[in-house]
Amino acid sequence: MEKLYTKRDLENLEDRFEFLFPVPYESDTIPDRLKEMRKVSFDAITSQLIQNDFSLIVCIPHLPVVKVLKQAEVLSTSHSFRFLRIPSQTYNSAIEEFLMENSTDLKFFWIKDIQKLQFELPKTSYERIKLVNMNQNEIYSFWLEDRECTIATWN
Repeated sequence: MEKLYTKRDLENLEDRFEFLFPVPYESDTIPDRLKEMRKVSFDAITSQLIQNDFSLIVCIPHLPVVKVLKQAEVLSTSHSFRFLRIPSQTYNSAIEEFLMENSTDLKFFWIKDIQKLQFELPKTSYERIKLVNMNQNEIYSFWLEDRECTIATWN
């Protein structure tokens, strides 16, 4: 099942879209389109994202150290968290297994273009990552236990 929202639809919501959809981030601008999909195959969508050279972004606490993510590029660190990038070329089954096992405790998403992205890491696990400069970008967020995917697109 899919539901598509336009920018106008999102602007007319009572709350900002981040509060209504299972996304691990807040953005400075509302996306131009948002697609909500249910009963999706994580494997199928991930394969498509890898083919299209998306990057996996993971925000994890400093402790414990996660060996499977040791080769990830560290984009930023704070007192509590590390913000990691895993390029599509280095994504593997061990990383996927880690995501599946820890999906409820992790903040992660796939992003099209990391080059212009600016971000602010959360201070606590209850806060979301803040994303700025989302022009011409696309983010895939997953809620694995419910088999949901939210795709936000900025033109």
